[in-house]
Amino acid sequence: MKKRYGFSFFVIVAILLFTSWHSVEANNHVYFYIDGQEQRYQGDIVINQDGMWVPLRPVFENLSYIHNDWGLDSRTINQFIRAQRNEHNKEELHEIVTDYPFLMDIKVKQINNRAMIHLDNVYQLGFDAFYFESEQILHINTPALMEIAGLRIGDNISGVNRLFPDVHWNTAFGQEADFIGFIGDMEEYSFIDRYGYERVEEVPELQVEIKNNQVTYLIASSERFPTSKGIKVGDRLNDVYRAYGNQYVRERLDDKQIVVYDVELGSIWFIANRDQEIERIAYWDHQLRGFGENQVEELEETDLEVR
Repeated sequence: MKKRYGFSFFVIVAILLFTSWHSVEANNHVYFYIDGQEQRYQGDIVINQDGMWVPLRPVFENLSYIHNDWGLDSRTINQFIRAQRNEHNKEELHEIVTDYPFLMDIKVKQINNRAMIHLDNVYQLGFDAFYFESEQILHINTPALMEIAGLRIGDNISGVNRLFPDVHWNTAFGQEADFIGFIGDMEEYSFIDRYGYERVEEVPELQVEIKNNQVTYLIASSERFPTSKGIKVGDRLNDVYRAYGNQYVRERLDDKQIVVYDVELGSIWFIANRDQEIERIAYWDHQLRGFGENQVEELEETDLEVR
């Protein structure tokens, strides 16, 4: 499991602003995350002789990110749970399954007074999931969570060239990167420099960093490239909170607001202006806080230094 906590917050910000199945003892707690958001109040993961069981409700609440037509409101979720619990509600269950055929093979089990589904059903619904046994962390992710513009962290340079034949590569002189790729047109981007003056520079619609033949960051500055949850440049931070949740790192640098979500394979950054309008979206191969017992509750001062 990739963990590189403590990566300098402002090193990343500077680039953004200035670059052109096993048994577990009952007492052991399994940390449970969906798209990087810890599920603290929906019930605990249960592992028994039948495998791993996951609270139903948070999984169902994210079905709209699997398929647009799969969104279930709380009322429908409650109806489905009630119909599964009571064998006499077969007619109600039939009506729900008729409207939502993908629920046909989902079986609900009541464990500790919670509606649970098997991890196999989670995969069947279309989620990605991985259990880090040594850390006792279960990550469930909606598809393409770390993908933007068809690219994702870890892709190689050949994949970038294949998807964007017109990419312009620059050798990353004076930087740790091997190459910096510019994709699309140039966009104006204003910011406050270290001396307090407002500056306007041009940034590409999509910027790609390559280290050791792998994509290590992606920075979108155009509405042409929405996230997997439909957030794009020009949207507002309130849209981000609704889509990605309330567990994030939030900082302010000069006139920019920066909201960062740790996810299983890195972090997603939203850079907004003073009006809370998103100007840039970035994907990184680093996490700020991490997960489970090793989660950093407070960022150290060294993490917020300009280097």
